[in-house]
Amino acid sequence: MAVIKRAENENKIELPLSDAGGITIKVKIIANHQAHPGHPYAMTFRARDDYFTVYEETWFLPAPGRFVNMASR
Repeated sequence: MAVIKRAENENKIELPLSDAGGITIKVKIIANHQAHPGHPYAMTFRARDDYFTVYEETWFLPAPGRFVNMASR
């Protein structure tokens, strides 16, 4: 959660990469206040470039404090 909070405050995430030493990615975190149609407790992470969604994952909360990634099922 600290990484997400830092991304909200600084609008960037720094990723350590073994080959290049690291990379900084600009981010924008947008809260969606509508419930997911399949589950009331869901979180979707979506990475976009200027035009397209390049990666997306949806996580569901089946029990308090425990998220499940649907891509891994």
